[in-house]
Amino acid sequence: NSYIDAGAIAADYLRSAGATLDSVVLTHYHEDHANGLAALFARMDVETIYLADIDAGEGDRDGVEALAGRYGVDIHYVTEVTANGASTMTIYPPVGDKGANELGLTILCSLGDFDTLITGDMDGKTETKLVETYDFPDIEVLLVGHHGSKYSSSTTLLESVTPEVGVISVGDNSYGHPTEEALLRLTDAGMTVYRTDMQGNILITVD
Repeated sequence: NSYIDAGAIAADYLRSAGATLDSVVLTHYHEDHANGLAALFARMDVETIYLADIDAGEGDRDGVEALAGRYGVDIHYVTEVTANGASTMTIYPPVGDKGANELGLTILCSLGDFDTLITGDMDGKTETKLVETYDFPDIEVLLVGHHGSKYSSSTTLLESVTPEVGVISVGDNSYGHPTEEALLRLTDAGMTVYRTDMQGNILITVD
């Protein structure tokens, strides 16, 4: 929503938790994923941003790159599988055919046996290609695809990675997200579902 400052909210939350922010991963360049970067960079000392090296004719790649330059943030273009950190953040390059949603990055965050998967806004066809291309573990948490779109978080993906929990990042919108179709797929898969539009910030603690 235009009246919500996403970057400031993220910065406030991280700073109140005493957290630092070494890296940012931008799945793709659409405004609803990138429009908080200016405030986030202004408030937090970010070292690196991971980006897809694509130009799908959508979003604002030039603006994102200019912001990184303004705040001294190093850009790392993900063209092959990249692992970063002691609690491993594995970033997968785009596997889709066309369009910003299908040419985004995928992130697997792992700490011991606890795994969280983030697929951005890709649809079911690209999800299928993703799990056919890479060997993913059984995961604990799925950041539900495309804010709960009926075209994402497909049965193929859910059966492949068997998530226990789904987190839907969503606000007031005109698209009907999250859709009934997506919610039924998640609950039919036996998942517990949390939604930011209903529960606000969702904190997952790994012991």
